[in-house]
Amino acid sequence: MGDMEFETHFTVTNYNDYELESEFAGIKEYREKFADSTETDSYTIRDNKVYKDNGELLNDNSDFSVLNDSGGFPTMSHYYSTRDLKTYTFGTYSDVKFNLGALYMGPAGSHTSGTVSRNHSFFYSAKTAVDSFEDSVDDYVTNIDLL
Repeated sequence: MGDMEFETHFTVTNYNDYELESEFAGIKEYREKFADSTETDSYTIRDNKVYKDNGELLNDNSDFSVLNDSGGFPTMSHYYSTRDLKTYTFGTYSDVKFNLGALYMGPAGSHTSGTVSRNHSFFYSAKTAVDSFEDSVDDYVTNIDLL
């Protein structure tokens, strides 16, 4: 039996939604650097290699396709890594909405995300903050269940 070649196609959309504080909103450089934007890229995984749909080879092994480390509360603040644990993607909302009467807690405000190396100077601070947030959500859910 011959080798079968499989392809997986996927799209990644990165939304940047910034809300500048009034003291920074009047500064042109800040408005340009933190302008709202949407970027969408398409990718193909073929033979354990990741290609952008323009044909550019991004990764020549399967590290990109398998996640190893993750944390947080997925709908509000989270992170995940590549299999080699060298690159992490973080995503978070600026606020949390509570409705005790409906026993609801969910994301609110603006959303941002980014990908960094685990060697980044603020990597461990960010990871710890997301893990702490996850613990707080777990505590909230446990206490709501006790009502």
